[in-house]
Amino acid sequence: MRQNWGPRRRTALGFASGWLALALAALGAALAIEAAEGAEDGARLFISNEQGNDIVVLDDAAEEILARIPVCARPRDLDWGPDGHLYVACGSSDEIGIVDTQALRLVGTIPDVPEPEAFAISGSGRLYVTNEDDAELSVIDLSSKETLATVETGVEPEGVTLDPEGRVWITSEAASLLHVIEAEGLALIKDIPTGTRPRRVTIRPQSGEMWATAEHAARADIIDRGRLEVIGTVDLTPEGREPYEITPVGMAFTPDGAIAYVALGRGDAVAKVDAGARTVLDVIPVGKRPWNLALSPGRNRLYVANGPSGTLSIIDTRTDEVIRTLEVGDGPYDVLLE
Repeated sequence: MRQNWGPRRRTALGFASGWLALALAALGAALAIEAAEGAEDGARLFISNEQGNDIVVLDDAAEEILARIPVCARPRDLDWGPDGHLYVACGSSDEIGIVDTQALRLVGTIPDVPEPEAFAISGSGRLYVTNEDDAELSVIDLSSKETLATVETGVEPEGVTLDPEGRVWITSEAASLLHVIEAEGLALIKDIPTGTRPRRVTIRPQSGEMWATAEHAARADIIDRGRLEVIGTVDLTPEGREPYEITPVGMAFTPDGAIAYVALGRGDAVAKVDAGARTVLDVIPVGKRPWNLALSPGRNRLYVANGPSGTLSIIDTRTDEVIRTLEVGDGPYDVLLE
């Protein structure tokens, strides 16, 4: 195990960007799409199934499955690119998939990305992706699909977030650190110690805070973006449960930053948190091992991906109750709203 946690830049030019078997993948996607008839107009929800190797498309208004898009192997993290395409990290095939959400099919890949875990995309078209086994962050130009640089991180990097100040935040699970680096120059700004095994880092809206879930500490750490210091924590262990039973991962905030929803992993629940008071308001039971979630504020809905259950829990945020549970596939992992 490497002991040098500080990021180190290493350029990698002339990276291969060939398209392998895309024609077959596109044909298979087109043939396998299951479109629902009579879908209502409105936003759609995209859910990655890491064991089913597909992305499910859900109508946000009708709460019905519209399509199932075959993609690359072990799709997990999802995000939108500046070109309007949906990008997906495929950990077992070492690539980033590119999905046309109008045609509902895989239209391309960025190959040779070693075990991509999670990523963030800048408005300028740079993709920052963690490579878990290599303990690195890869920086990729979306236009050329070239890897511009790699940055060494702590062991098992995972979550990636860009902040308004032009910095990249990266969680290192095994090192229990948050790395903060320059988005352009890629120089290390600071390593911030966190609770054990940080998984995701998220901006709290309307504040100067970053929140990071610490999986084996059953808490969320709160970091001041200006001082780059931990200024508080939120204990996510429900009454009557033990901390080892709670493994928080994904988070979602209301637009005003007042409320945070945190997926509690092995806790089989979602915590509703008063972000200002830093206290848990409610614990909402869902399916087995919820990983990630997405909030639709206009419809008062919270969507939760329950991995081992193969389901999506739909919560009415006015009552904090699950109003519907949908079978969505094999190993739902990430949820992204259009």
